[in-house]
Amino acid sequence: MKMFLTVAQSLFGLILTLFYLGGGGVLAQGESQCLSSMDCLSSQYCRSGVCAKKGDCVSDADCYNPDNRFRGIRCPGPIYCGIATKTCRRRCVFTSNRCPPDQPRPESCTVLPCDRLPSSCTSTEDVTHCYNYVCGECTGHAYNRGKLVCEVV
Repeated sequence: MKMFLTVAQSLFGLILTLFYLGGGGVLAQGESQCLSSMDCLSSQYCRSGVCAKKGDCVSDADCYNPDNRFRGIRCPGPIYCGIATKTCRRRCVFTSNRCPPDQPRPESCTVLPCDRLPSSCTSTEDVTHCYNYVCGECTGHAYNRGKLVCEVV
C-alpha cells in the first residue's frame, strides 16, 4: 500500500508539472509553476500558478497585481492589458475623475469595492493587497502575495 501511494504521488507531481492550475494548459518551455512570486525569478511574477515576465498579462487583473511591477508611461489614467501585445499599458486621461470618456465612473459606485472586501470575497486566503477599479465598472481585485484570490463586485 505504501509503495502504491508513493507511485500515485509521483504520478500526481508529474501531472502538475505538465498542467498548470491557472488555465489547465501545458507549460511552455521555460515556464515554471509558482504559489507566489517568491517562487519566480526577480524579473517575473506569479500569474495564476505560472511564473510570467513582469509587464506581461492575459487580463487586466494581471496588470493590477502588486508583484507585476513594470515600466510604463507615467500619467493619470487606468491600467489595462493590451490585447494585441499581451502587455500592461496605461491609457492617459487628463480629466478630474481620471477615467476615460468611454468608461465613466458608475454613479452606483459610492462605496469602493475594496471597502466591501470581507463580505464580498469568498476566498479562504488572506488578502494582502486590494486594487479598486472604478472606470466603467465598480470592481476590485484582491491579492494574496501577488496571487489573485478574488474579484470584488
